Amino acid sequence: MRETKAVTLLGMGAMGKALALAAIEKGWRTTVWNRSPERLRGLTERGAQVCGTLEEAVSSNDLVVICLHNYASVAETVASVSANAIRGKQIVNLTTHTPDEAQALHEWALDLGITYVQGAILATPAMIGKSDTNIIYCGSKQLFDAQIGLFECWSTAIFATEDPRSVPYLDLALQSTMYSLFTGFLHGAAMVQAAGMKAADFANLAHPFMCAMSRSFHNRAMVVDTGEFSKSSKMLAFTGTILDIIVDGCIALNVDPQPMTEIRSRIDAQVEQGYGDEGFDRLIKTYQTRP
Repeated sequence: MRETKAVTLLGMGAMGKALALAAIEKGWRTTVWNRSPERLRGLTERGAQVCGTLEEAVSSNDLVVICLHNYASVAETVASVSANAIRGKQIVNLTTHTPDEAQALHEWALDLGITYVQGAILATPAMIGKSDTNIIYCGSKQLFDAQIGLFECWSTAIFATEDPRSVPYLDLALQSTMYSLFTGFLHGAAMVQAAGMKAADFANLAHPFMCAMSRSFHNRAMVVDTGEFSKSSKMLAFTGTILDIIVDGCIALNVDPQPMTEIRSRIDAQVEQGYGDEGFDRLIKTYQTRP
């Protein structure tokens, strides 16, 4: 499998367009297609070859990159291409999927002799092309190695495993962490706004504090992997007391305390089972089994 510096990209949303422009900038002959033609405006002037039909776009190059909204849009798109046009292609799918969806696409690819890689973009569109951006991949190591030149146009490229389900697991777990962080910030911002402070001023304090707190991830991971929760910081019973104070503050400010009461209920469940003297990291047990 040889790199030819020619690629077709399907999907010109904000992320797909960022991928296409980064490839063009690095000298790749880049063919683009999008279901809504208005999203293709201006790409010809930037150096892209715009195709009016999906079949034409897929037939143009051996390497096809897919970056669409969800599994349904990917399944519908690939089903719209004739088997003859797509058979034997190299396909890199950068759409967010569940592990089961990624497995289904992997099996579809095998049936058509397609060499397939599933990727997860750990970035916003504005971050594409920057060295501190990561995209992780799984599936065909042969395809990953052959097209590393394209992948490095976009980010630091990380190959996980050949298991097509592995990267979707990581992707969803990382996004869960991200959205929890964002909602935590917004809840805090609601509290300070209710107290008459600007969210921008709060962000100036929250950013360095959260960066410092995130340095504890590695130590927390060691505790979680060993299961030695007595070695983690802040006993659950003590943390519950702190959360009660935060809840009281929310109520006084007329801010919804639910994000804190939800954590408090998880702590209560562990304390009731006799784990009040163990560390905060034991809360992972409450997430590992659905209620």
